[in-house]
Formats: sequence, C-alpha cells, structure tokens
Amino acid sequence: VMLDAYTQHLQDLHRAPTTIRLRVHYVALYLSHHDPEHATTDLLSRWVHSHGWSPATVQSAVASLRSYFTWAHNTGVLPHNPAAELPP
Repeated sequence: VMLDAYTQHLQDLHRAPTTIRLRVHYVALYLSHHDPEHATTDLLSRWVHSHGWSPATVQSAVASLRSYFTWAHNTGVLPHNPAAELPP
C-alpha cells in the first residue's frame, strides 16, 4: 500500500515513467528485506554499499531512498527521515 501511494506521489509530480520505475525498484528492493520504521541512516548507507553496485547505481539507489523516506516523513507515514543525511 505504501509503495502504491509513493508511486502515485511520483506520478502527481509528473516524474518520467523511467524515473518512477527506477525509484520504486530500489525502494521495493529495500522494503522486501527491511522494515522502514526501523531504518537508520547507517543501515541505509550500509545497505546501498553492500551490493557491489557501481557508483552510478549506488547514487541512483540513494536518490530513490531519499525520495521515498522524504515522502514518507512529509506525509506522516513515518515519524522520522533516516535518509535525510544519507551520504552519496
């Protein structure tokens, strides 16, 4: 349900379909193994750097997590935004 609402948010912002697919892909990948309510900046950083991804892929994953957690925090879904200070 949260991913559907986040996807709708991106559509409402008129993001390109490829951008939406990319953002949702990384967020879904993260959420498939982690509870967003227990996310911390350190946990997010370790997760994006644990896959052996290229720097460009890490940057895309970080941007996706920042976008998602900012949306979740701003809409009251989550009480905190652990991605706010996530380093690239």
